[in-house]
Formats: sequence, C-alpha cells, structure tokens
Amino acid sequence: MFAKRDFAKRILALMLFALLGLITPIGVRAIGQEHSLPIANSQSLIPRATNLYQTGRFSEAATVWKQAADAFAASGDKLGQAMALSNLSLTYQQLGEWQKASDAIASSLTLLKNAPSGTQHRKILAQTLNIQGRLQFTLGQTEQALTTWKTAADTYKQAGDETGAIRIIVNQAQALQSLGNYNQAWRTLIENGKILLAEKESIVKVSLLRKLGDILRVVGEPSEVDRYWISLWQDWQKSLEIDEKIDSLEKSKQILQQSLEIAQRLQINQEIAENQLSLGNTNRALAANKKNAAQYYEQIKAARENYDRVISIGAPTTKLQAQLNQLSLLLEAEQWLLESREGNIVREVISEIQSELRDKITNWRNIEAEIEQLPASRRSIYDRINLAQSLRKAKGNLSIANDQEIAQLLESAVQQAENIKDARAESYALGTLGTVYEQNRQYNKATDLSRAALNLSQAIKAADISYRWEWQIGRLLKAQENKKDALEYYAESFKTLQSLRSDLVASNPEVQFTFRDSVEPIYRQYVDLLLQKNATEQGEIAQKNLEQARKVIEALQLAELDNFFRDACLTTQEVQIDKVDATAAVLYPIILENRIEIILSLPGKPLRQYTTAKNIPQKEVETTLNILQKLLADSRNSQDPDILTYSRQLYDWLIRPAETELKNSRVKTLVFVLDGLLRNIPMAVLNDGNQYLIEQYSIALTPGLQLLKPQPLTEVRLTALAAGLSEARENFKPLPNVESELRLIQAKIPSQELLNTTFTSQAIQTNIEASPFPVVHIATHGNFSSKAEETFILTWDGRVNVKQIDRVLRTGELGRRQPIELLVLSACETAQGDNQAALGLAGVAVRAGARSTLATLWQVSDKSTSILIGQFYKELTENKDIAKAEALRRAQVYLLKNSEYQLPYYWSPFVLVGNWQ
Repeated sequence: MFAKRDFAKRILALMLFALLGLITPIGVRAIGQEHSLPIANSQSLIPRATNLYQTGRFSEAATVWKQAADAFAASGDKLGQAMALSNLSLTYQQLGEWQKASDAIASSLTLLKNAPSGTQHRKILAQTLNIQGRLQFTLGQTEQALTTWKTAADTYKQAGDETGAIRIIVNQAQALQSLGNYNQAWRTLIENGKILLAEKESIVKVSLLRKLGDILRVVGEPSEVDRYWISLWQDWQKSLEIDEKIDSLEKSKQILQQSLEIAQRLQINQEIAENQLSLGNTNRALAANKKNAAQYYEQIKAARENYDRVISIGAPTTKLQAQLNQLSLLLEAEQWLLESREGNIVREVISEIQSELRDKITNWRNIEAEIEQLPASRRSIYDRINLAQSLRKAKGNLSIANDQEIAQLLESAVQQAENIKDARAESYALGTLGTVYEQNRQYNKATDLSRAALNLSQAIKAADISYRWEWQIGRLLKAQENKKDALEYYAESFKTLQSLRSDLVASNPEVQFTFRDSVEPIYRQYVDLLLQKNATEQGEIAQKNLEQARKVIEALQLAELDNFFRDACLTTQEVQIDKVDATAAVLYPIILENRIEIILSLPGKPLRQYTTAKNIPQKEVETTLNILQKLLADSRNSQDPDILTYSRQLYDWLIRPAETELKNSRVKTLVFVLDGLLRNIPMAVLNDGNQYLIEQYSIALTPGLQLLKPQPLTEVRLTALAAGLSEARENFKPLPNVESELRLIQAKIPSQELLNTTFTSQAIQTNIEASPFPVVHIATHGNFSSKAEETFILTWDGRVNVKQIDRVLRTGELGRRQPIELLVLSACETAQGDNQAALGLAGVAVRAGARSTLATLWQVSDKSTSILIGQFYKELTENKDIAKAEALRRAQVYLLKNSEYQLPYYWSPFVLVGNWQ
C-alpha cells in the first residue's frame, strides 16, 4: 500500500474530466509511476480503461471501469471507487445507457459524501459533479445541470482550483444559452474568463472563446449601460485585439477564428471541428445580413466550406450537425435567391445551389441512418426534428420524403424523448408532428398532437415552447371555422409571448426557429381575428376588441424592435393619447393577407376601425408600396406622374375613409404607428388629389405610444451639439454643404461644433458627458437597415452602429439631469432593397434615448437639406410654443413652395420619430 497523499494525486491525474463539448472528454493526463493495488493485476485496470475510452471502445472501457471500481471497493478506498464510478458513468453516457450512467454517478456521489473531506476529496467531488451536470444537460435537464455545475464551481474554488472553476463556468454559460438566457451567459463568461485569457493556450480557453463567439452570433453584444459591464467587455476586446467598431457578427467571426487557431496548434481535432461548425453558423448569419446577392452568395460559400471541413474531421454528432445545417442553409439560400431582384447574379448561381441541394436532400436517408447510430439524447432528438423540418420545406420543389416518412421520423423523436424522459424535446417533437398533420388538413389528429405538446410544455413551465402550440391550436381551430375558441388560444399565445420578451431575442437553430416564421405571424393573425369579430360587435364589446387589437399592434412593434436588437432592451409605459396631445390623432394601419385594417384614435372619442384595400392580396399592396418608394427616391429631376398615382392610392387606403372625421375633429397632428413596408414611405407625400398630406397636418411616426415620454421641447433652453463630416471617408462621398448646415444651426442655437477630424465617437461622448445638450445634430452619412449590424452613422474614426449609438449618446445619462430632447440625423438613408430598412430608423430613435429623432429615409441633396434644416431651426426658435412636428411641417412646405425643390424627392424623406410636441 502506498501513502494516501500520493494515491490521491494519482487519482486526480487519472480522472476523466467532464466535457466542454457535448460528449467529448478532455484527455487524461499522462500516468506517472505506477503503484500496486491490493488486488492482483489491478495496476493495469485504469490505464486500460482510459485507453479503451480514448479509442472509442466504450463497451470494453465500461467493463474495465467496473472492474476498477470493484477493486477499489474491495480495498476499502472510497476515493478510488468514486473516481472509477464517475468515469464509468461518463462511459455509459457515450453508450447512451442513461439509467446505468445515472446509477453510477449517484453511487459515486454517495461514496464521496461519506469519504473524509480534504483538498483532494473536493477536487474529485468537483469533477464528479461536473460529469453529473453533463449527464443532466445531455438528457435535457438543463435547470438541474445548471444547479449542479454551480455547486461544482463552488467546490473547485474551495479546493483552490480556479482553472477548474472556470471550466465549469464555461459549462454554466452553455446551460444558460440552452435556456435562452444569452445575456446572463455573456456576463458569466466575461466576468469569470479574464483569468483564463491571461493563461497559456488550453482546451478550456478554446471552449471559452467558442462559447463567446456563439453568443455574439445569436444575440449580439448585450445592451449594458452599466459602466462595470462596458468596462469589462472593452478589456476583453483589447485583450483579444478586436476592433470595438466592427459589428457583433464580425466580432463573433474573429473570436471563433482565434479559438480555431488555438485548437489547431493544440491539435485537438474535435475542437477544430466544433469551431468550424460555429464559424459556418456565423458566416450563415452574415449572409442573412447581406442584401446584395453577390455578397450573400460569398458568405454562403464560406459557410458551406466551414461545414465541409467539419464533415471531414468531426466526431459523429458534430458531422451530423454540419450536414443538417448545410441542408437547411441550402434551402434558405435557394429561397433567398428565388426572391432576389438581382436577376443576373441569381441566374449564375441558382442552378448551382439547386443542384447541390438536390444531391444532399435526396441522400436524406443516409443522414437518418447516421442519426440512428447515435445514442438517444436531446441532441439526437433535435437532429431528427431538424431533418424533418428540412424535408418538409423541400417538399414543394423536390420529390423526396413523403408525409408518412416525415411523420415516422418525428414519431421516432417522440419515442426517444419519452424513453429518456426529456419533456422539452418531446414537446418539440409532438408539436412539429402536429404541424405535419396540419399541413395535410388532418385537423383532428393535428389538434390532439398539439394539445399533448402544450400539456407537456406547460407541465415543465416552458413558456418559450408553450406559445407556439397555443398558436398552433388557434390556427387549427380557425381553419375549422371555430373562431371563438381560436381567439382564446391566440389570446393565450399572445399573453405568453408578452411574458417571455427577453427569452425570444435569440432563435433556436436546432429546431429551425425564426422570428419571422414563429413569432411575427401570431400578432398579425390575432389582430386579424379580433377585427373580424369586431365587425359584428357593437358598443362596449367592440371597444374592448379594438383596445386589444391596438395593444397587439403596439406589442408587435416592440417585438420587432426586440428582434432587431436581439435584446429586450426597451422599457414601456401605457399612455393615453389625450394625455400626450389633445390635438393629435393616432392611426394604426396593419397590412393583412387580403386587406388593410386601420384603427383610428381621436382624443376624447372611442376608437374607430375601418377596412380598406378589400380583397387585395398582401403581395399586391406591398408591390404598390415598393414601387412608390423607388419612384420617390429616384425622381429628382422631374415630377413622375406615377408618384401622384400611387400616393393618391395610398391616401385612399389610409386617410380617405376618415377624412371627414379628421377635419371635423380639428386635429392638427397625425401620428402614425406604421406596419411593415409602410414604414419605408413618408406619410407626408400622401396626396388627396389636390394637395399633399403635409400641407394639411403635422406628421409624426412612433413605434407606439407606450415608448413615449411626453414633454414639449419648449420647456427647456435650447443648446446644441452640432457635428458632421464634409470630407470623404470610407468610400463615402464628401458632403460640402455640411459646413454651411452647421453654421446655420450655430446662428440659431448656441452650439458646440465637431467637424471632420474633431467628429469622433469619443468626442461626442466627452461633450455629452460635460454638458446636457437638449439638441444633438449629426450631419453625416448613415444607413438604416432591418439588421442592427448594418445600421450606423459615419464619424471621422469609423462607423458607429446602432448599439454603439446607445453607448455614445447615453454615456453620461446617469449623471444627466435631462435626456436628449431632439436628435437630428441628416444625410442618412434606408438601405436599398431592404423591405424593412426603416426598422433601423426606429431602432436608432428609441436606442439613442432621445425623445424625438428627425432623420431622412433617403439621402437628399445636401444643399436642399441645409435649407430645410435651417428653416426647421428658425421655426423652432422664432415661434414660441411651436411643436417639433409643426416646425418640420413648415420647413417641408417652405421647400415644397420653392420651385427648385418642389419635387417630393427633396422634402418628403424627412420624418420625425417619437415625441412630436
């Protein structure tokens, strides 16, 4: 027998540490000088078991680990027995023998509970808890895994092993991601990983960076206004040599590349494969942000290449993930290219995409066979669901799997989930199976499956799944003309969505979740049903329906912004229109499948509903809006008669039915809460046949009254921070009239100027911290996009994206006595070809913390802009008690009456977002 201290060290050296990937152990450290055990030939048991495990001979490894556990038990050594049982559990996990794995880890923990306490005991206990957490995580018991890992991390710290604690913290971040708590996962990593960044390269560092790259891809940089978190994240970026000004997807790509390079130097094939998989996913996300077909296709090719590398070197589960991701990627790319307007580029690549897709999708049975080889786990269940989703999407244009085969694939997923008692995965599988039956109009079967899925998700309080099945049951009831019960389920789904908010900012690619397909339609369909019902109601019931419909429309606006930021960062408050402005009317138009519905709110009056564009398909309405947008932005030299045709059509849809009531109510301002493509059209250009809407009313836009903080501008003394670029930067052309624009501002309002080289993001921060300017005027190139990463303003030292705008403009907020009253962004524009680009404008408006934002929907001549802006400030300063919307109206009409600038191209793109007073 040898000394217990030496033996304990040897045990630690032999311990199979718990996983950082899904089922891939960190290698066992080299075995030192051997010591004899009290049972014959026991000296060779641990090295043999270790070698068998590392070479993938898991059945044989399990036998030897069991022999080792028996040998330690016979000698009365509880630490040795606990170590062997933990590794036996890890081996059973590889075999998918979950009950045996659970029994082994439970026996190990019982032994450790009764063993003498000490540093070595704590280290073995921590490692054993880590393995137990991995077992729980693999079986879908994520909350239990998180609790277990927290205990493991504490135990490591008690043993003085900080690196071991960090290893567990990385696992905790993975569990938090799985639960949808991405912001908390991000904070967990950056707060606890700083020690590791300073250490030598290791597999733990590889995994830490990979997890961080994954988080940045899914939710971007969390919105932290707390200086502590901002400072920590800035330190991380400096340490990793990441440019703070690039968007979060590019940061994800750079961090994953660093992780990959370390894995390659360490020659850890599985970690190399995991990083290639993550890089493929990030390239895919980058592709989704590219509106130009050539850029899109280049990113698609990069993603495919990453997936191909995974398939060549990864473990079976990682290879499968790459194959499934590649398949869904090709389906997504085909759809994008088919819808693209860039015909020449599409013709060059669409046949290539379709050819590769055909090859891969027709081999789906090979993928299914590979899934069958995996032990039952949440991973294999999600793989089945993912494959079924791709087969379902491919059905329309390829003759591959039939509905029965897709159903069988999902039934197998349901059975596996039942076997391992993973209620979350079972709910996903049942609900997806219900969708298959729904598409085949087998409504009774679909409803039964959907109810079963809902019961499971509700039993485990998985609201992030429940809302989907509530919605699905609502759809099924609606399809069967049971609108009353359908409304109840839509109401429940909406209520669940409202309770979730922050958990919906990230998509779940494992089950092909997207906001556009899985969240947004719920709001629209619910409003559709509410307003259909309301057409048959009167009095108080009708008002309640309209109030609920308005609430849903505003909630949709908020949900779209949450999804835009990938962060539920906005706070809301309910505001009645009478309390905001007794002379303003609010219009809520929403585009539905076969009509446009408008809810009109007038001060002191009941809500009113009217329906237009009846029986006109949604695509036809959207085509009209697209044509008008293009005509307005391109017609700078002559009045295109089609502009009046389309602007009159839009007036007839939105204003004409309420024209008389608006005039009789004597309202002065029209406030629009716009939906979809309507956001890309300046409401000022609507024409009644004689004059433009801006000639009759002040006009403002808002993402919803719940985001307003009412306060007239005239209550504060006006001072301005005026900044701009007149010189060319980053391939953007010069704006020579910016200097005269800033001079005009200085002539009207006391101003601090930042021009060209002095116009940097740091200079803006410094000046705003030093003085609470009510007005911040920025004259520079900028871009509004439906993607936060592509929404930015240009400063001398680079681009400031929408999330950085938050930090630049609100840096001193905690110490400020008042927020920015008016933010002006001239020379900015919405991204061409982006149907929801104006969402970026709304995003800037609410994220900047300004009460009101004045911006342009397209870039106008900077000379005419200078004139309009000068007139706007003149109206603000020379007319007491004038509202911002009215000052803008007068400035636009001033330009409209100028023969040189009377075309809508020059005056109509200026829009006021937020508080109009």
